[in-house]
Amino acid sequence: MMVHHFPDYPIQNCGKLSAYVLNLGFRRFLPFTEYVCALGYGRTSDSHDVLAVVREQKGTCSSKHLLLASLAHECGHEDIRLTIGIYQMCEDNTPGVGEVLERTGLKSIPEAHCYLRYKDSRYDFTGLKNGISSPFDSLSLEKVVTPADLTEVKNTLHRQEIDKLARRLQLAPDAVWRIREDCIKVLSEKWKN
Repeated sequence: MMVHHFPDYPIQNCGKLSAYVLNLGFRRFLPFTEYVCALGYGRTSDSHDVLAVVREQKGTCSSKHLLLASLAHECGHEDIRLTIGIYQMCEDNTPGVGEVLERTGLKSIPEAHCYLRYKDSRYDFTGLKNGISSPFDSLSLEKVVTPADLTEVKNTLHRQEIDKLARRLQLAPDAVWRIREDCIKVLSEKWKN
């Protein structure tokens, strides 16, 4: 990720999100993205509260990038695009999940990952440690979404991919989903701060 090519727009008071971020002392977009990236990894208590990431000092790829995209769009910068990518999550590209996958006999599992796109580049402000490869190296699908559509589209795409794997393995989709949830739990414990 080349953050130095990411736009550093001034944050103007254009609504609720920008007012909140300005009140935190951030005047430019790039320092705020770096701040969000440095927050712990974990699910917030209310996925519908965009500011929960800041209030709870943690977030996932979805909640962190939803906040950043929502702020950018509120300030009129819709050239920063919220994106969902489906990739094959494994130890090499998501350090920490290998132990769960190994226990279940899987080498990888489909994961829906959120990030930002600007021009022709992808930017991941999730804040997890980089692996020896990037999730972007194994993308099988990529879709730009609006902040309002993120949850529904991400869940639909992710469930479709999990269902495909479950059929191939002749397992119940919920059993495969639980493996994925165990991976996320390990990441949350490992990368709290």
